[in-house]
Amino acid sequence: MFRIEKYTEKYESRWDNFVENSRNGTIFHSRRFLSYHPASRFEDFSLLFLKDGNIFAVLPACVDFVNGKKVLTSHKGSTYGGFVIPYKFGIKKSLNILDEFLEFLYKEGFHEVWMRYPEYIFELQPAQEIKFAMWHKGFTIDYIELSTCYHLEDYNTSKPIIRQARVGYNRGVRCVFDDDNFGDYYRILSGNLLSKYNRNPTHTLEEILLLKSLLKDRFVLVSAYMDGKLIGGLILFIANKKTAHIFYSAIDKGLSGIFTNDALLDTAIRELRVRGFKYLNYGISTEDKGKKINFELFRFKEKFGGFGAYREVWKYCF
Repeated sequence: MFRIEKYTEKYESRWDNFVENSRNGTIFHSRRFLSYHPASRFEDFSLLFLKDGNIFAVLPACVDFVNGKKVLTSHKGSTYGGFVIPYKFGIKKSLNILDEFLEFLYKEGFHEVWMRYPEYIFELQPAQEIKFAMWHKGFTIDYIELSTCYHLEDYNTSKPIIRQARVGYNRGVRCVFDDDNFGDYYRILSGNLLSKYNRNPTHTLEEILLLKSLLKDRFVLVSAYMDGKLIGGLILFIANKKTAHIFYSAIDKGLSGIFTNDALLDTAIRELRVRGFKYLNYGISTEDKGKKINFELFRFKEKFGGFGAYREVWKYCF
């Protein structure tokens, strides 16, 4: 029923147009986002599912080798993966795609498949048929991680959401949504990671600036200032027209007791609500495939009214 093709650059604009108009796609599934990685960093094995020349689904993916086994994984350059599907796509097509997908991978010599799906809040409309088809064909959930999310319609945008944010503003914290001071912010971020974990950020400043140039208003710095000096910030991805995702968060550790983080998150939540978004995802607070729980981090996130949404990692073995 479907023809499967490996992604090449000739499909770039069609791929991104499909993702933008899909039921469950995000900026993390787009070629515009994935293209910021050098081509030599990963072995891309992204797939398109076509019928009569039209795209019916896409799957961002890479090839990996684990213990001598050839594995198809969610794209290593992205937070999220999984099948992206259109609005009119029911259970029969989902099952057909899984049949042809698994036959294709078997002929290509793969031994395993590994997919990390976004939390359900990223779906513009429920898109669970494809996951049911995966389960029906023998996929299992390998592990889950837990994120904290915010339902933005629950908040009154006329005042700070919690008392600590109000205290921060009263002590002189001023927040700017969509700032361009990435250089000062990156110095705070990298300094924190070096002092606490003795490591650098996953992304260089050059990569951060490249993402801003590629994604423009889909990549947003929310900055906090005091006396004209940047003291912290959040970087947001505008994942799609429904949901935003916090990418990095860092504050100046030399300044305590002024609730900078509280003011930043309060600003992000209220501004996104005004702009019509439904959800904000603050990411996972679990480690080691969900086995280790950071209760302190959950406590901070939950005090803003956050709720849990899990991120699934699916697996298939031939």
